[in-house]
Amino acid sequence: MRGCLGFFFYIIITIWVLFAFLIFTAIRSWAFDRQFYLDVVDNNALYDAFRQEGLPDFLAKLDINGQQVLDPNSDAFPALVEATQAILPTDYLRTTTVGLVDNLFNFFENPSSGLVLNVDLTPIKASLSGAQGNAFASTYIKALGTCETTVTSVATDQLPTCKPAGMSDEEILAVVSDYKSSLVNQIPDTWNLAEDADVTWSDLPNVSLVEGLQTAFSVAAIATFGIWVFNAIIAGIGFKGLLMWLGGMLFLPALIILLMGASFSGSLLDAISSDIIRDTTTSNLQASIQVQESVTLVILDALKRVGSGFLTTGAIALGVSLVLYILGAVMRSPSRTVSVGDYYDSSHPIRPL
Repeated sequence: MRGCLGFFFYIIITIWVLFAFLIFTAIRSWAFDRQFYLDVVDNNALYDAFRQEGLPDFLAKLDINGQQVLDPNSDAFPALVEATQAILPTDYLRTTTVGLVDNLFNFFENPSSGLVLNVDLTPIKASLSGAQGNAFASTYIKALGTCETTVTSVATDQLPTCKPAGMSDEEILAVVSDYKSSLVNQIPDTWNLAEDADVTWSDLPNVSLVEGLQTAFSVAAIATFGIWVFNAIIAGIGFKGLLMWLGGMLFLPALIILLMGASFSGSLLDAISSDIIRDTTTSNLQASIQVQESVTLVILDALKRVGSGFLTTGAIALGVSLVLYILGAVMRSPSRTVSVGDYYDSSHPIRPL
């Protein structure tokens, strides 16, 4: 009777509680870990993809004081992209992104301090003002074609789109250099991506969200342990039965989590994920093969880290399950004794005639 009651309690409540807690544990191993996100963004492939595909799209939409820097349909636009790539090295992009992740976690740890996502633009200003800026202008000028119309001059408040017949390269270079200097003067030293957020940060609680989630995990662990042990007490007879029920109940949820982790880490998932990501995600953006491969590598690397959390959690839980069950199985059952008159035998009960 106790076994049936314990089994039904397990099917209805305990198995789902154990499964949910193991998933929470596996996710907690990376979701609340600052280093996990820092490792994900610390990947050159991500920034190579941005420099190849994201940067042209950014420049096509870039405007200064309401005026578009350069029409993306212009013949000079590829030169602008090439010159800009020279002043935005991969190291700068990676360092900036890592800093943004750090700032985001600082906000999670103290929301009332406000969300400050600062991008340091001083390296770009220094590059434009120095030798790289001169290289920027030279690269841009070399890529310009001769104007097809009878244009004899260029405007000084925008980048030229072609070389007027009546102007030398040195004169056009001077115009581009002047434009570059005015651009540098308009660029701020820092750019806060969250400055337009209409939020009063001081009204937010001065409580760490990360610590709050850790507290929630501790409460969930205590509740899960209580339900797990209570179920075993209901169903098991003696300490032997208690251990066997504890181990048996944990086995199935632990095995499922372990298999989930193994699937995340398997070569089969790598192949399937690559096909799905390339065929359904990046293809809609008309990205190049190089960019598709770069983005795929970043996503797969993150999936492997997620799978590692499930694999570790499942392996530990499965080990605990087997140890508890085996300890209960090898434990001797309580001795049963029968007393008949003056005769006593603990192993061979004798019935009176």
